[in-house]
Amino acid sequence: MKSIVINSVFLFLCMFFMQFPALVQAQELQAMPQAEKLTQQEFVEMTEPVVRVVEQDPQTSFSFRVVPEWTEIGDDKLKNYVSQGRLYGDVAVFVGPLTSQGRARFEVTSEELTSALYLKHWVIDRIIKNGYTLISIEEKPDGRMEALYIIFKDGITNVTRSLFKVNGKRILMATYMIPQDLYKQYKDQQIRTLENFRFTENDREYAEDVKTYAYLDKRKFEYPQSLIVNSSDIISEDEFTIELLLRDQQNFIKGNFRVDIYARDQEDFDLKQKVADLLNAWDENKLERRDLIEKKKYDTNENITYQNIDVYGMSVKSSEYLKYEEDPITQELWLGILADEEYYYVVSLVGVARDIDIISWSRNARAYEMIIRSLRKSELL
Repeated sequence: MKSIVINSVFLFLCMFFMQFPALVQAQELQAMPQAEKLTQQEFVEMTEPVVRVVEQDPQTSFSFRVVPEWTEIGDDKLKNYVSQGRLYGDVAVFVGPLTSQGRARFEVTSEELTSALYLKHWVIDRIIKNGYTLISIEEKPDGRMEALYIIFKDGITNVTRSLFKVNGKRILMATYMIPQDLYKQYKDQQIRTLENFRFTENDREYAEDVKTYAYLDKRKFEYPQSLIVNSSDIISEDEFTIELLLRDQQNFIKGNFRVDIYARDQEDFDLKQKVADLLNAWDENKLERRDLIEKKKYDTNENITYQNIDVYGMSVKSSEYLKYEEDPITQELWLGILADEEYYYVVSLVGVARDIDIISWSRNARAYEMIIRSLRKSELL
């Protein structure tokens, strides 16, 4: 097996991040609050429906119920722009009555999404990077996310609840902000408003285009276009290897993917040795596998008869004199072993750790899932 050469920039980035603590700190979150006093029927009786078709971008259209005393901000006061037929920024803003404690505010906004990732990680990253305090987060059965968090804005502490949805190349948000001193008064109304809110259009376009890679006329898989094919030096009837890279905007490598496919009928073939050679190649480049973080299982194509996917922490061995435990976890190794009746698959990923860069980690995880789920036979017409 040929040795794996680690890109020097990739190794430098690993060493660079060792100087800093984890960017995403684990915290104990609360359960999402539920309405306690205001029933659904009472909410309907005190509100009136709003159904909005947005002409600039119909995919941002929405419907919800609002208290009649609330006022909608005029379109000329909204901060937004249109790019390639998509509206970004403010879609609509409504404000409650002005009081000495401030006023409640409801916003519908749209943000650009350029990469395939998991919505939950995008939401957490947005809240943390903006300096907000996350209280609760919950995933809905339809894939939407809801979060409760604290925002300090214009000298006022606001208890904020938002609903998030991926819609094509955009993330849509419905946000209800309440000044802290008014929270008890408006809490149930905030909850019921978001329960009754709907984005009425579904954009089926992917956040980024998907490419297909075919191994001769044998097997194929999909991957996001942001992955760059780095090499595919081994292609034969019995064996195939391809390496793909995920780079950030500064061209640093954030994920190193490798797909190995082996024919099962090779004489004296040893799958365990192939996996050991792969692990040894990383070890020779001072990337050491650490403890198991989690096991993964994905829905796969029907031809896949076996899968085992382990996720390990990884550290850069900075010195021969440091103890194993002293090197921080800066990377993760995703190691998947799959099989069908004719081939073995070894799908590996070495990428930035989730506590270092949650967005790059999420993009890696999403791309890895796409590859695993799409592995299948190449059907000839």
